[in-house]
Amino acid sequence: MIVPMKKATVYALSDDKTLLLTTLQRHSIIMIIGDGETTGTDINRQRNDTSFSKALEALAFAGEFTQKTPMLEKKPLMDFDWLISQNESDDRIVKQLLEIKNDIIAAESRVQELNALNNLLSPWLELDLPLNGIIDTRYAKVAVGYISDKADLFKQKIENLDGVAEIFGAGSSGTAVIIIYHRSMENEIMEAAQNSGFIESELPKSEMSAAELFDRNTAEINECERTITDMKTEAARLAEEDIKALQRLRDKEATDLARDNVRYDATEKVFYVTGWIRSDHEDRLRKLIEQVTEYFFLEINAPADDETPPTVTKNNKFITQFETITDSFSRPGARDVLDPNPVMGLWYWLFFGMMMGDAGYGLVMLIFIGGYKLLSKSKVKLINVLFYSSFTTIFWGIMFGSYFGMSSNEISWLPSPALLSPLDNIMISMGICLGIGALHMFCGMIMKAVIDFRHGRPWDGIFDQISWIILIIGLPMFFIESLRIAGIIMVVFGAAVILFTAGRSNPKVLGKITGGLLGLYGVTSYLSDILSYARILALMLSGGIVAMVMNILGGMVMPGPGAGIAGIIIGGIFGVAIYIVGHVFNLALALLSAYVHDSRLQYLEFFGKFYDGGGYAFTPLSPDIKYVELEDGVGAG
Repeated sequence: MIVPMKKATVYALSDDKTLLLTTLQRHSIIMIIGDGETTGTDINRQRNDTSFSKALEALAFAGEFTQKTPMLEKKPLMDFDWLISQNESDDRIVKQLLEIKNDIIAAESRVQELNALNNLLSPWLELDLPLNGIIDTRYAKVAVGYISDKADLFKQKIENLDGVAEIFGAGSSGTAVIIIYHRSMENEIMEAAQNSGFIESELPKSEMSAAELFDRNTAEINECERTITDMKTEAARLAEEDIKALQRLRDKEATDLARDNVRYDATEKVFYVTGWIRSDHEDRLRKLIEQVTEYFFLEINAPADDETPPTVTKNNKFITQFETITDSFSRPGARDVLDPNPVMGLWYWLFFGMMMGDAGYGLVMLIFIGGYKLLSKSKVKLINVLFYSSFTTIFWGIMFGSYFGMSSNEISWLPSPALLSPLDNIMISMGICLGIGALHMFCGMIMKAVIDFRHGRPWDGIFDQISWIILIIGLPMFFIESLRIAGIIMVVFGAAVILFTAGRSNPKVLGKITGGLLGLYGVTSYLSDILSYARILALMLSGGIVAMVMNILGGMVMPGPGAGIAGIIIGGIFGVAIYIVGHVFNLALALLSAYVHDSRLQYLEFFGKFYDGGGYAFTPLSPDIKYVELEDGVGAG
């Protein structure tokens, strides 16, 4: 069901603000609306924002040196008072790690700088002069640079102009060259050099030669790399010791920041916040405020017509898990008459098992997903959907007599199909799938009729929904001799109602007539919708056939009666491997296909008949936690 929402405004003394917001956050009862012009004090907010950023940075840095948390590892259980407490040792850990990180960054930057300089120096290592000694004189000029190729030809061209060209080593920029020439020949020589691909450059200014500077840089690079290694070792040690503390600190800082970012309005002595609450939490909110202060005023109103409150759905534990399917499409609107989840969840559960259709696969799902849930204490709704669907998979597998793609036709000790074997009775199976699909579609149409009735439009529900249900039910009865008369009556009655009412909203007579004819033409759309449920049979058959193929392939390499010891071992290993890999692949593919196509049937064929959605989630002020679990009752809206 959809829980009605109320808009609450809490007025209290400014001195009680911190404690009151902390209490509201502890119990996750109100979703603050960001209309206020003020947030927490600038000092606190900036401190928490900076602290949170540093905690995240330190945690990410520590994560580079530690293994990922195992999926099945339980999160530590903490209470809310611990979550909002301060711990100076946590700040010390962050400071140490960030200092190491900054030192590593500085050292790595220095290594890059020195490597770049050595890359520049490497072609000049044969130059046995101090680098700052390469300068112009009164009568001569010196040009330093690089050429791409043909060094001998370049040297000859410069010497032909009475210049000197010294060729050195090759580097990333080309072959190193020094040109020495008389000042009077500058224009001719430089023009000839540039035409030959000479690119002038500069060397570092140093009293050392290129080789000496290169060696000094190399020694400094080695020292920096040793320092980086030592710092990373220290960072790894701290990360190993303190990664859990950093994770908990992240949750602390995030929770403080969420509280400090609450927007509110205030006067000199009073502050107030406005937000959405569940209508069944009015008394609870009042009692929580009374625990903090006796000086307050609580104003609660229904949403105005132009306001859109968030949506909260309240269902039993089973149906709640299937809300994730609806939310992936669109959350119900807060003013919607019906919550689609109770009906949709049951149909999704039923269809998923039909599409899987194998008791062996259902048993594997039950064992592995159930084991994962037990060990990890996972609260992920989709995991629970798959776990619950293992039961319908087992049920339909028994109905169809399918066990890892095998049936009683192949192995006598397996139970016979309780209903039928889809592979042996394809047309009957198709009829069952289409019939169940029609019932699914009728549920959507009935829900639309209920919505019309509740909105005071009973004739819309009768003319636009009930009449179609009568017509569609009558169509197959028309082809059954014993039910033909009843089928004719139902088809004629349903068609007449549609013909005379489908154009009722059109003010013109011609429009009413054409509207009725066009409405009756909609039967083709309903029939195509029913045919969409043939995908249930397609998935049943594809999963069974692939499983059967894997069994055949595995059986082909399994050792026969006369096989020797080597044949038994090798054949057994390959046969078992084919069985396991093949069935794991088929199970994974079947799970993905069932999830996608089951969702499609709900979204298009079911929701398409009555559901718009458009709501958004109720996200109350809560502890922002990722790495810890809070004790029961804390953070539960």
